[in-house]
Amino acid sequence: MEDISAQLQNIVGQVLSRENIELVEFEFHASRVNSAINVFVDCSDGLTVGKCAQLNRVLSDELDAADVIPGRYRLQVSSPGLDRPLRTTRDFERNINKDAEIVFQADLEEHVVSGKIASVSQDELILSVGSSQKKISMSDIKKGKLLLPW
Repeated sequence: MEDISAQLQNIVGQVLSRENIELVEFEFHASRVNSAINVFVDCSDGLTVGKCAQLNRVLSDELDAADVIPGRYRLQVSSPGLDRPLRTTRDFERNINKDAEIVFQADLEEHVVSGKIASVSQDELILSVGSSQKKISMSDIKKGKLLLPW
């Protein structure tokens, strides 16, 4: 099934690249009766229900033409949601100037810090915490999440 999943992810990636849409997460759940493909996407100019529906149609056509999945499948294209975890450098970059909570490992202990994401590089995240800045190595981050305003 890994081969099918890799083929599907490749097809999805090509379509998203053409559409200038970023793949946030890809899931494939195989079943003899009804497999499921979940595609979580984001784009810089905002994601709407209409854009997800249009992308669902395009992806469905491409996947049907490739005929990679034996039997029926269900395709779902959606936003990863406001409360999605921040995992990758790109996730943090996309959320610069937003409030976040970061869990990281340092000195053999787990720490939690909240603040505004000031900048991100491949190696380091800088969080504005009050009037100071906290530098956190990207390799030390265990998880992050946006702090919602409500």
